[in-house]
Amino acid sequence: MSKIIFSFFFACIASFSTLTASPISVPDTNVVHSVPTKTHEIPLSVSPNPTQDFVNISYQFASPAAVEIKLEDAQGVALFEDILQADEKGEATVTLDVRDFEAGTYYITIQTPTQPLKMEFTKE
Repeated sequence: MSKIIFSFFFACIASFSTLTASPISVPDTNVVHSVPTKTHEIPLSVSPNPTQDFVNISYQFASPAAVEIKLEDAQGVALFEDILQADEKGEATVTLDVRDFEAGTYYITIQTPTQPLKMEFTKE
């Protein structure tokens, strides 16, 4: 019996010594949210969230692009629509004044050339 346990012990050690560690991915804490697309992820952020006064909406593409941005309330009523042009780095930010909005959830849609990107924020 001790021979079987001894053999099993060495078999486990031999198996353990062949294990390899895989690298782990640490999320970038500067990006609030990355939206997956068909080709890559687009950093899209809404901050602060929740908010009381103003909300900053930022995105970054690989190259400059104009996109349509739309803000809707929970019933789907459009409260803001505009076209944003990204700078030469592909970055764009818009700050919206939401002080007069009712408390609740609001939805932001950024229409890219290939697909819409959606996020939400809460007004307290």
